Amino acid sequence: MRELENVARTMVGNLHQSYLYRVLTEWYEQDTIQIREDLGIGSYSETVTNPADLYEKVRKHILTKAFQDDETIEFLMNIPQWVGFRVDVDSIDTGEQAIQAARQSALALIWVMLIPRVIIDHIVLPEDFENQGVDIIVESFLQSDESRKQLDTIMSLELDRRGVGTGFFNISDIVMGYEIDDMMKIERLRVLFVLIIMKATELPFDLDSVFPLDEAALINETEAYIITMHAQKALNNGIKGNSSNRPFAWPLVGTARVFAGIINTLHVMKKYSARMSTCSLFSNTIEGQTQPWTESEFILFMLNEIADYYTELLRSRFGKGKNEELNVFIDFLKGEDIEITSRVMETSDKSGSLHEELSECKRRARIGEKPQISPERRFKVVISTLKQSLEDAQSSEISSEEIVDQIATLFDAISDLIRKYQDSLGSEVDKFTEELCFETSFRILDLLGLGVYLGDLPWITRFIAEESTMIDISSGAITELRNSQRIKRIISAFAGAVSFLVLQMR
Repeated sequence: MRELENVARTMVGNLHQSYLYRVLTEWYEQDTIQIREDLGIGSYSETVTNPADLYEKVRKHILTKAFQDDETIEFLMNIPQWVGFRVDVDSIDTGEQAIQAARQSALALIWVMLIPRVIIDHIVLPEDFENQGVDIIVESFLQSDESRKQLDTIMSLELDRRGVGTGFFNISDIVMGYEIDDMMKIERLRVLFVLIIMKATELPFDLDSVFPLDEAALINETEAYIITMHAQKALNNGIKGNSSNRPFAWPLVGTARVFAGIINTLHVMKKYSARMSTCSLFSNTIEGQTQPWTESEFILFMLNEIADYYTELLRSRFGKGKNEELNVFIDFLKGEDIEITSRVMETSDKSGSLHEELSECKRRARIGEKPQISPERRFKVVISTLKQSLEDAQSSEISSEEIVDQIATLFDAISDLIRKYQDSLGSEVDKFTEELCFETSFRILDLLGLGVYLGDLPWITRFIAEESTMIDISSGAITELRNSQRIKRIISAFAGAVSFLVLQMR
């Protein structure tokens, strides 16, 4: 009890930092008549015939005032139904009851979105996040109706001490106006809280993977999401700094001490993100097995975050004259991040090594040296650019010719990559080339929603390879089929096949 009271005191003390808290206080002061007037409803009698529609209308009205993006609002509107709840039309007989129930449900939902963000004080170091009572709050949310009511009581008392008034905090009302079969209620209510908290962290999650988890796993998963969110926020703050200390304000490139703090934050992210079984952000899938990021992958992630910060600085200088030195420095960070990470991982003093690496990049940028981009890095950059373009193609008008040009660039990068490792691959070079081209082709088609045509890829590829070979022989461009040309023919055939499918289906 004492620990829960201490955590409640911290959360209430942090409420002033949240925009959502201001929204809550405004709605707490509004009664059903004011809400009815906001919605332009002349009287309750206008809604008696269909109070369930009014219930959803009021929920959306309140949530729209609290959240700016449509995707979040849609998620919060639909999540009760997704987990199995339905509007309890039998308990909502009048318009006033519908408005009151919707108001209480929406305010409880906003509280659930708010709490994960204020559990940890902003002055707490990342290595101390796990000692801030996150597990206590998560257990209060998920264990039982009694644990939630206890949290309601303690938070209400703490808010009352601050002069807010009792009854303001009531997460138990989150399903007011909803019903579900009694046998499913305990389990589904727990899932409902978990999914809303996950949404509050802004980390991605696989909704279907949440349902099979038992109580202990859900508590563990939810705690990991909250701490990882705060660690990621601490990483961003460590890079951006504050009004009095901006360690990466160009031409500054951090210090060994700054990087020591950042590495500590990465360790927290690594520890807790590895516990998240429903999040794909900090893991890789290899041969069907999910593997958490290694330390080197987190350092690579951090370097990309720093590069993005410098890119934003460069963008903010638009109209103030070019800064070619900073532009080249960013190219070094993005173009040689794999090599930088590899060297840092070989040292015992990673924070000092990171500072030295960025300082060296700044020196090379200053003297006008250009980054040496490896074939691996070029392939990674090109496929990342193509991935973004293909995702944009789903929602905007991007020409087929532009997509084909980027596909050609990507397969050119594959040529460079194969050429680098051709000797070490030996007799396996053909097989490796075909597998890499097929995997790349699959990713392109899948991103464009053309995965169903993957079965057509082999015969189209074979047809293009045979036709191009016959044309080259007929024209005298080649007189014999040499092995040295085979790799080029494989890559060109796949590039042509993917381009053909993209043009045909678009």
